[in-house]
Amino acid sequence: MDSRTRVLISSVRKLMRRGAFKNIEKIVCRAHTADVASLLESLDSEERQQTFKLVGPAERRSEVLSYLPEDLQEEVLRTLPKEEIQTLVAGMDTDDVADLIGSLPEELSQSILKSLVKEDQEEVADLLRYSQDSAGGIMNTEVLALRDDLSVSDAIQSIQNHESDSLVAHYIYLINKNSNLVGVLSLKELLLSRPNRKLTEVMSPDVIRVRVDTPAKEVAQIVEKYDFLSVPVIDENNELAGVITVDDVIDIIREEAQDDLRALGQVASIEDDFSFWGQLASRLPSQSLIFVGGMLSFLVAYWLLSLMDRPLWLASLGFLPALLGLAQLTASQSAAVALSMIREGELHRRVISEHLLTETGISSLNGLTLALLLGGASWLAFGDLQVSQILAGIAIVQTITIALIGNLLPILLATLKVNPRVGTISLLSVVSGVTSVTLFIGAIRLYYGVAFV
Repeated sequence: MDSRTRVLISSVRKLMRRGAFKNIEKIVCRAHTADVASLLESLDSEERQQTFKLVGPAERRSEVLSYLPEDLQEEVLRTLPKEEIQTLVAGMDTDDVADLIGSLPEELSQSILKSLVKEDQEEVADLLRYSQDSAGGIMNTEVLALRDDLSVSDAIQSIQNHESDSLVAHYIYLINKNSNLVGVLSLKELLLSRPNRKLTEVMSPDVIRVRVDTPAKEVAQIVEKYDFLSVPVIDENNELAGVITVDDVIDIIREEAQDDLRALGQVASIEDDFSFWGQLASRLPSQSLIFVGGMLSFLVAYWLLSLMDRPLWLASLGFLPALLGLAQLTASQSAAVALSMIREGELHRRVISEHLLTETGISSLNGLTLALLLGGASWLAFGDLQVSQILAGIAIVQTITIALIGNLLPILLATLKVNPRVGTISLLSVVSGVTSVTLFIGAIRLYYGVAFV
């Protein structure tokens, strides 16, 4: 989060505590709509509804709404009367409306779709046919396209007469009488050309384009490679269907980076089910794999001690590799989610508290699952219920403790203006290892009354 947004959030919070809503209205009406959206994300539900009403005219509120994440868009819209929803949606670009409708419950999305004028309904319906991970799913249908048989002066006149405020005009795409894409030129090239020249004389016929079914990640690679501000999208008939702009590509790159970061921590990606249960399910396979490896270590220790005629209680140390491995994995998974949240600039009080509550719930259920597995394995090995209970207790306490540390440490470093991606992993390796060993040795020593020195 940049300093500009932090100042805005801090100022509005102070005014909100004083009930100075007139002053808040003046601030949010002057602030950039993207900053206002960040402000709304930092507020609780009631404060968000109050502040959204102060944003200004419908056109400005539509823009703020388009910047909000999907869950908050739904929350805001559900509290508004039908007529106001129709007004707000009418002021949004068709690609934003398509994204919004695709994420809302069926009843609300159908209501919004029916409220649009017929032309917009058709455009949104066309966009909804495509996957959100494809070029067709992220393109903007408002594109500056001119006939290739126009002169330069006619082309300039046509652009001046265009009424759309949302027109994407980084480049001018030229089409023939069949709407096939045949050329491209920049606005600079158009303005510097002689008025009587034909567009076919100044255009570039070699147009780098993508199809509506091209994966979004491939589109991002093309824009990055050629330093484009936008790239045209064609359908199966080579007709110009829309355009993808660099801001859409930035969103793709950011989501891909988020997914890579979460993949390193072996947690659910943005494209997967990122609900509470989705996150829980995504973490269990890797934890189960480490548990199986730990059990193999235990069996080796148990077998060697039986051959050496040593006390078999020492075999309980064979569970330590499993606990250490699970501690490291829990720390990395928790840190991956926290770092992802920080990268998105979501260090708001509301977001952090909700995040920690969710992570505590996930770690508790993970700890309970691992406790049952460890407790069951130790009971089968020793036939001692109390030892099983001790190991199960260690698993639960360790998982919850290290999960909270893994989440809080990156947030603390970010708050202290220290790059959390640099110090988090090394610090967590030490902390998780020390925590795991301390809990294990302490519990075993208390039960057996054995000093390890």
